[in-house]
Amino acid sequence: MQAVILKCRPGSRFHFGEVAPDADTALNDSSDFCHSDTLFSALINIVQSFDPASTNALVARFESGDVRISSVFHCLKVDLMREMIWFFPVPAHYNMYADAKYQKRFSAIHFISKKVWEEKILPDQWAQKLDEKKLVLLQHRFLVHRSELSTAALTAADQIKLI
Repeated sequence: MQAVILKCRPGSRFHFGEVAPDADTALNDSSDFCHSDTLFSALINIVQSFDPASTNALVARFESGDVRISSVFHCLKVDLMREMIWFFPVPAHYNMYADAKYQKRFSAIHFISKKVWEEKILPDQWAQKLDEKKLVLLQHRFLVHRSELSTAALTAADQIKLI
């Protein structure tokens, strides 16, 4: 399995439009990430525009399972000496772990870092781990393990913007 990193310049933006209510409505809302079907469509359209003869062969590789893609999620590199921080959507089943008193506080968290996932830190532990400063919340939406951030990144955590 490979990950392809689409880098953007600081301050630049992507817009993943949400489905409009009807065909006459403009895409005025944005998704948190690029869904796999949108990515597939974009790839096929790009290939069709510069090498139409290869389009059917590429589609056939997807159909056979030889090529597979996932949705596009966020990653963050805030320090050249550290590894990339990978983010994944909060799994839907995490709702059953959430303590009702923290539901409002944590409902805005849409992504958890790979380390939070690997350490199996569930929503019923988030409040305690945040209070203990073992977890850091970026932009109220991204939960990251403190060890994944450098001292400089921790100092500037309020300034880090992923969306």
